[in-house]
Amino acid sequence: MKKIMILSLIVSIFSLVGCFNHEQVFESDYFTYSIYSNEVVILGLTNLGMEQETLIIPKEIDGYAVTSLGTESTLTSRAKGHIYSLNLKRIYLLNPIYISTYVFDLPELEYIFSLYYMPVSLYLVYAGEEAKYLDITYSSHIQKEFELNYADLRYRLNIHSDQLMDTYLIDYYENEIIGYKPLDPSLDGRVFLGWYKDVECTIPWNFEEDIVIFDDLNTETQLYAKWDK
Repeated sequence: MKKIMILSLIVSIFSLVGCFNHEQVFESDYFTYSIYSNEVVILGLTNLGMEQETLIIPKEIDGYAVTSLGTESTLTSRAKGHIYSLNLKRIYLLNPIYISTYVFDLPELEYIFSLYYMPVSLYLVYAGEEAKYLDITYSSHIQKEFELNYADLRYRLNIHSDQLMDTYLIDYYENEIIGYKPLDPSLDGRVFLGWYKDVECTIPWNFEEDIVIFDDLNTETQLYAKWDK
């Protein structure tokens, strides 16, 4: 009887593992992903995603919050996720997000931009790689053995007095034209009218001509969103 019970338990465990390892995988324009407990875990890139040099990890996909890139292995399931591209150079994170160990296979990656302190596994991803992690808000949390650069370009929504809450995106360009123009931000009931150099939105930023100045006197350029009333 005990042998039968043990055998039944083993079969149940392997059946459970099988369930975890065969979850449904969906596709958006750029990402492949699964949904766990009403949260999105990004597992990889679509063919279109692999063609991009820059990617924004969205806050939501299909109404579900994006909370993780890949999954870690557990007693009942293997690690999942392989984000591979020979073209991707810049990743932008709009939310705090968990980056699983070894999920990235991005030989050309130069920057990850985030306003938030990332979990420890982020450092394991970059062991031996040259990619730079930019974090202008909680830089004291970065381990000393990793090179830290500072983003010098901040896009502001121009609706909050708190700078962190008001930040839409951060980026880095040194005495050069902005190479990546982000997707337009959105607010319920308002229309986005462009990026401006001043908080009053009287001087528009020209993405084809204006240069992000970076020197001892100019360590950060801020651009402000203009909205219809």
